[in-house]
Amino acid sequence: MELQVCLDMMRRCSLLIALVFCIDHVACLEAPGVQNLSSIFNNKPSKNWVVLVAGSDDWINYRHQANVFHAYHVMRANKIPAENIITFAYDDIANNPKNPYKGQVFNDYEHEDVYKGVVIDYRGQDVNPDIFAKVLKGDKKLEKEGKKILKSGPDDNVFIYYTGHGASQAISFPSGYLHAVELNDILGSMYLNKRYNKLVLYVDSCSAGSLFRDLLPSDVGIFVTTSANEDEQSWSSFCNDKRIGVCLATEYSYGWITDSEYKDLKKRTLDQQYEEVKKRTKKSHVMKYGEMVPELARYTPHLMELCKAGYETATLIESVHSVCS
Repeated sequence: MELQVCLDMMRRCSLLIALVFCIDHVACLEAPGVQNLSSIFNNKPSKNWVVLVAGSDDWINYRHQANVFHAYHVMRANKIPAENIITFAYDDIANNPKNPYKGQVFNDYEHEDVYKGVVIDYRGQDVNPDIFAKVLKGDKKLEKEGKKILKSGPDDNVFIYYTGHGASQAISFPSGYLHAVELNDILGSMYLNKRYNKLVLYVDSCSAGSLFRDLLPSDVGIFVTTSANEDEQSWSSFCNDKRIGVCLATEYSYGWITDSEYKDLKKRTLDQQYEEVKKRTKKSHVMKYGEMVPELARYTPHLMELCKAGYETATLIESVHSVCS
């Protein structure tokens, strides 16, 4: 039935729209490479970049750094090179005087240490919005100081994850706030300077949706999900560990991180993970913003030229279907 709808759409609509519809609704997602159009990472490890940010400090906020440390291990398990992962964490949890498990950090009741093996690139006072912006923009002065920066280019996939506190149109750092306009300006600069092929951004904070609603363009190859809509809280989880006494994780973050542990992020589509995390997040509304522009769009002029050259629509349909089925 869906195939017939796709074929009918081919005849009625522009070739590009119909092909995109086909990719989304028929068997094209199973074709080699096509599924990667909507996944976080591609098959070339060196072409994938990750920025992980725990935007808080202090023992009471244990969960944010635990989220980031857990996420770091998931990224490494997905073959992301350590040199392509940039980590922000205040680093005052593992060896905090209040920690009954010295040198260890846990993200759930299983008490598996997620701190061991994590490389923290920016800690303490360096966890601030100014340095975060410079890292994303590839600031050369920062690099000359021996600091790690994002070196992605037009063929690279970039994944950015923030977990911390938020308010209306802002996320917090241990010192200062990053406002929605500033964040979207950074993303705009990255787009204009061709710093990514695809950019995926996950934000876990209260009012996270307010950072992007009516602000993020839908045609710049950026896909965002947030832990909450524009005016609600993001919720913690694993809050009943009697020895530790604080929450170990957050609902949304634990959802996507554990989903990623058991799925290959080069194959798991963004929508698949979004739907799964939405199901797991019970106390807030997981939202998505932006639009992942398919690489197929690049070839529209060539497809149109084929039409102008006299190729029959039916022939093109048959060719696409033979590849996708």
